[in-house]
Amino acid sequence: MITRKEYQSNKKKKHLDDDFISRSQSDDDVISREEVSRNNTLSDDDKIKRLSRRLNWTIAFLILLIIAVYLILIYVNP
Repeated sequence: MITRKEYQSNKKKKHLDDDFISRSQSDDDVISREEVSRNNTLSDDDKIKRLSRRLNWTIAFLILLIIAVYLILIYVNP
């Protein structure tokens, strides 16, 4: 069993260690991460094309569902 005081001191120590590790990273690592994040983002045109494709598929799916419901209603209730 650990006391509250020991828990808080361990927590502070871990936080200090994390700060030290993050400060000790070189600037090259930070720059390379920024470049990777920039490369992973989509341009506005790509986002619009992706959204329009999803919207088209959704509309087609809904139309098929409406047709299926009408067919079921027609053949179930003669």
